[in-house]
Amino acid sequence: LDEDKLIPVIQEYGVDYDQLWIFDKIHHEINQFCSSHSLREVYIELFDTLDESLTNALQIDVDKYAPGINIIAARVTKPIIPETIRENYERMEAERTELLIASERQKVVEKMAETERLMATIVAEKLANVS
Repeated sequence: LDEDKLIPVIQEYGVDYDQLWIFDKIHHEINQFCSSHSLREVYIELFDTLDESLTNALQIDVDKYAPGINIIAARVTKPIIPETIRENYERMEAERTELLIASERQKVVEKMAETERLMATIVAEKLANVS
């Protein structure tokens, strides 16, 4: 908290200003983040950006409503996923991977068939030219 803003902030929000502008907002911002992203995004893809996103979101709000409060950093620990959700997620990821593999296999088979058709066409054209 900036020294010159200390008295106005405490007069406006009380000595527990940090509860209102930091701790309660953290809970809200994490809920917003989690509700707008999938489990995979939250837990794997975007988790490394959560600290910075949270710090920025907090600072934007305090700059607007309670100038003088400076958010230096916010740190979030990796969430603990309940066992049943984790197992379900792993099963879904395994199925997703199998589907991707099957799709790629199908593309390879299609390319091979296309190549064989082209080869047959070239051989037929050669035979036609020879005749």
